[in-house]
Amino acid sequence: MNQLTATKSNLDEAKRLLAFSRGGYRILDRKRSVLMREFMRLKAEAVKLAEQADREENDFYTAIAMAKVSEGEEEVENISRSVSADSAITVLRESVMGVELPRILSHEGQMNPSYSLYRSTESMDRAFQAALKFKQTFIRVLEVTASLQRLSAEIRKSGKRADSINKIQIPRYEAEVKRLSQALEEKDREDLFRLKRGKEKLASHRS
Repeated sequence: MNQLTATKSNLDEAKRLLAFSRGGYRILDRKRSVLMREFMRLKAEAVKLAEQADREENDFYTAIAMAKVSEGEEEVENISRSVSADSAITVLRESVMGVELPRILSHEGQMNPSYSLYRSTESMDRAFQAALKFKQTFIRVLEVTASLQRLSAEIRKSGKRADSINKIQIPRYEAEVKRLSQALEEKDREDLFRLKRGKEKLASHRS
């Protein structure tokens, strides 16, 4: 930034830019704090979801193994191929401080097995429900993982911008306001001194 001429209008402009920079820093710092809280909340949830997904995956494989013992491996494979692959998923967006986070809505919670009723058995129903439960949790894992990635990127970006304003821009405008204020004060003192000298000379001439 080139040094401005010491005028009242330039001082006012420097003060305005300083106030603007401070306001921008406060907004970015608040944004960073809000995003960090959301990041930490989702990070804690991600840990729980990972543990839950592991349990449900084990339950699913156990249920499939039991169904194979009960119905035979070939029959289980035939039934599995008849299950609809329709995901019944809607992806929405939720904004947190301007950051769009995915919200995946799955409508499969109340779905019934898509294979024929005459082929339905208790062991296959348990396997189907275990698979559905694991799928629901896995969808949430994907949602949280994507949200964490977006939040992390925005936190880094907001942090860099906030630090740049706080460490570079604000000190620069503070220094400029100080310089202009001191220059104007010095100019006022010089003008006052010249006025005083002028009055003294005028008084001496009259006498």
